[in-house]
Amino acid sequence: MHCPDTETPFLVLTGLDAPPDREPRVHLGDWCELNVNSQDTSAPGETLPFHWDDRRKLARDYEYLEGLHHRLVPILASSLNALHDVDRSARYWQIILEPWLLSYVAVMFDRWQTVERAFEIRRSFRVRALYAKEGGEAPPLGYSEFLCRALDHRWNQGALETVVRHRFGAHAQIQEPKQPTPIAPLGEDPPARPARTTEFIDRLLGWLPLPHDIVFLGAGFDLRPLIKLNMALGQAPRLYLREFREGHTIGEDEADHALRSKLFVEPKAENEFEEFLFRRLRTDIPSSAVEHFARLRSRASAIRNLRPKVVVSASAHWHDSFARVWVAEQVARGATFVSVEHGGSLPPFRELFDFEVDVADVRATWFAPYHSKHRQLPPARLVGRFDDFEWDESGHLSVIANECPPWVYRAQFYPMVKQWEPSFEMVKTLVGLLSEGPQAAARVKPYPSDQGWDTKARFQQEFGTGRVTTGVSLDRVMSDSRMVVCTYPETTFAEAMASGVPCLLMYPTEFYELHPACIRLLDVLRDARIAFHDARAAAMHINQIWPDPLTWWRTGPVVEARDDFARTALGADQPWLGTWTAFLRALVAEATS
Repeated sequence: MHCPDTETPFLVLTGLDAPPDREPRVHLGDWCELNVNSQDTSAPGETLPFHWDDRRKLARDYEYLEGLHHRLVPILASSLNALHDVDRSARYWQIILEPWLLSYVAVMFDRWQTVERAFEIRRSFRVRALYAKEGGEAPPLGYSEFLCRALDHRWNQGALETVVRHRFGAHAQIQEPKQPTPIAPLGEDPPARPARTTEFIDRLLGWLPLPHDIVFLGAGFDLRPLIKLNMALGQAPRLYLREFREGHTIGEDEADHALRSKLFVEPKAENEFEEFLFRRLRTDIPSSAVEHFARLRSRASAIRNLRPKVVVSASAHWHDSFARVWVAEQVARGATFVSVEHGGSLPPFRELFDFEVDVADVRATWFAPYHSKHRQLPPARLVGRFDDFEWDESGHLSVIANECPPWVYRAQFYPMVKQWEPSFEMVKTLVGLLSEGPQAAARVKPYPSDQGWDTKARFQQEFGTGRVTTGVSLDRVMSDSRMVVCTYPETTFAEAMASGVPCLLMYPTEFYELHPACIRLLDVLRDARIAFHDARAAAMHINQIWPDPLTWWRTGPVVEARDDFARTALGADQPWLGTWTAFLRALVAEATS
C-alpha cells in the first residue's frame, strides 16, 4: 500500500479546496484566497505568481495563441461541414463558433500554463481531486454558457484537475474523491424581455409583409434612436421578438458522443499543450455547432419574412446562439454583416485575435479607423444618452473604480486576475492626498458587478460605508458629480467624456498596453492634464482646480483636447442620424447593384 509523502506540499488549485490543517501547501494563484466554500484556504503557504504578470510573456503567448486560433478555424470548418453534410465557408463557421473559440483557446492555455509553472518550481505535489475524471460534463451551448463556466470556481477546479492528470500524472500524488461530484451545467440566459406594449407592437409588425433591407440585432441603440433610425431608412422599426425569441429555446444540452466521435481528424500538434487541447476539442465544441446545429439552421431558414441585405449586430453575435446561426445563414446568402463595437475609448494593443474583422464585412468602431474594415460611426450606445443630461456643479468627486474576474477568460492587454490591485492602491493614495474640500466630497463607485474580490467591502473598510456608492447607475453618479475620476481607459472614460462633466483619467500603465493608433491622443490628454498615471500628480491637480473645475474644463488647451478625443475616440463630430443613415443606405445600394 502506497503511503503519501507528508513532506510533499499540497497544491491548492482553487478556493474550493482546503487541505488538512498544518499540512504544507502551495496556492496555485491568487484566486485561492477566495473562500468559496467557507473552507480555510487561507492557511500559510506560498502563492504562485500569475504567469501573465510578465507582460513580455503575454505578448509572446498572445502571438502564439492568435496563430493557433487561426489554424483551428479552417480545420473546424472542414470537419463541421463533413459532419453536417454541408458546404459552408470558414467564415460561416467562425461566426457560429466565435467568440467561444478565441476564449476557449486562451482559457485552456492559461489553465495549462498555470499548472505547468507550478511543477517547474517543484517536481511533485499532492493534489486533492474534488471531481470525477473527464467524461461527465455536457458541452456548452455557446459562448455565454462557456463564459459562465470559465469564471466558475467549480468548473476551474475540474479543468485544473484534468490538466494535472494529463500532464503531471506521474509527478502528482492525486487523492481521488471517494464519491466524485458532477459539475452542474450552467445555462445560457434568454434575452431580456421588453415592456409588454413594445413586445405587442413588435409582434404585430412582424405579422405584416413589410420589407426589411436592414436588420438590427442587438445593435446597441436605445429604443427611441432605433425607431428614429429605422424611420429615416424607410422601414418599420422592429425588435424581431416573434422571430428570435421562439428560436432561443432549443432543448436538452446532453452530448451526442456518437456524433462527436465523427467530429474531426485531430490536426498535427506542435507541443504537449496542443495535444491536450485537440483531445479536449471534440468534447468541448459548443452544442450549437454540433448536436443542435441542424435544428437551429432549420429554424433560421423558417424565418422567411427576413431576407435582409444588411445585418447589424453589436451583441447578438456574441451572446445568442440562435442569432449566430441566423447571421451565418444570411452571410452565406450574400448579406452584408456589420459588426458594431459595443464599447470603446483608447483601444488595447491587440484584441480578440481580430475575430470581429474576420467575420464582418464592416466593423463599426468608436475610435478612428486603423484597419481596412473599420468605419468610425457615432457610438450607438451614446446616441441621445446625454441630450437632456444635467449635472450638479456642487456635487461629489466621484472615483469610478475597476475590478476584474479571478479567472482568465481571454488573452488581453488589460488587467486580468488580480492585476486590478495597482489601480485600487492608486485610489487609496489619491483620496488620502486630497485637500479638505475634495476629500470630503470624494465618493468611490466600485465596479458595478462583483467580480469575486469584493472590492466594495475593501473600499468600505478603507473609506467608510458612506463614501462608497453602490446600487446607482453610472449616469446617475455622473449627474451627481462636480468632477469624475475614471481609473481605467475603457468605455466608462469615454462615457464620462461624452457627458460633459469635468473628468480625469488616472490609471497605472503596467497592465494597460494601448494600440499605437491612440498614443498621440493619450499624449494630448496628458498635456492637458486630463490623463494621469501617478496618483500624487492627479491629487495635486484636483486640489488646484477643485474650487472651480468648470473653469479649468473650459480653458483653451483642455477644450482642444476634449474636442480631439470626441473626434478621434467617439466620432462625435458627425451628426449621428445622418451619418448612420448614409452609411447603411450605401451598403444597401452596394448589395442591390
